[in-house]
Amino acid sequence: HESERSPLPTEAAVELRATMLGNLLDQMTGPDGLQPENLRLRLVAYSAQDLLDEMVVLFRRALSEARGGAR
Repeated sequence: HESERSPLPTEAAVELRATMLGNLLDQMTGPDGLQPENLRLRLVAYSAQDLLDEMVVLFRRALSEARGGAR
């Protein structure tokens, strides 16, 4: 995988991958994505998107704390 040789700083690489994953989840749940009969899959994708959003917030908070931003 190219991620192990990424020229981007670690923070940028994580942000990029989070964005890419979010876009994939959006494609699954968008108007041209899953059909209504795949309700379980749609719910899983929505839950995964929520977890991804929460992970990004936690990642940014951890970076801020590591850089002395938390008091």
